[in-house]
Amino acid sequence: MDYPGGLVRPTTYAKSKLKLFLMIPPDKRTPSQIDEMANLIITLEIHFLKQYQNSHKLHALCGSIYLKSLPERGVLFEQGDEGNNVYCVFSGAIGIYNVTKDEEDNPRQTMIAQIIPYEVIGEISVLYGQKKNCYCHRQ
Repeated sequence: MDYPGGLVRPTTYAKSKLKLFLMIPPDKRTPSQIDEMANLIITLEIHFLKQYQNSHKLHALCGSIYLKSLPERGVLFEQGDEGNNVYCVFSGAIGIYNVTKDEEDNPRQTMIAQIIPYEVIGEISVLYGQKKNCYCHRQ
């Protein structure tokens, strides 16, 4: 919905601007772009990231957030992958699964969470330098 006089709602503008920044590869972002991304994340109150709003960690995460399009059931990352990127969901949903082995050594996936638009995934492995501890795909 637009405001009177043709103005766009602030959250609509912030979402569009954040998405534009995410299209820039993380290693090509300038410090001022990372600062602006951090401000947009605070404005949008992105659930997990807003707890870092007064911390240098938010800027570190903004330097790692990545935009990636996935087909339905497309894999975002697998358990054991390097933890170099943080992802922000803009549409659809991402299922998070724990992968274990059953008694016959067959892989078994158990859904442990679902990430919906304007939530993030992958931040823990980036912050703590760990490998991904779950399997994620688009639902």
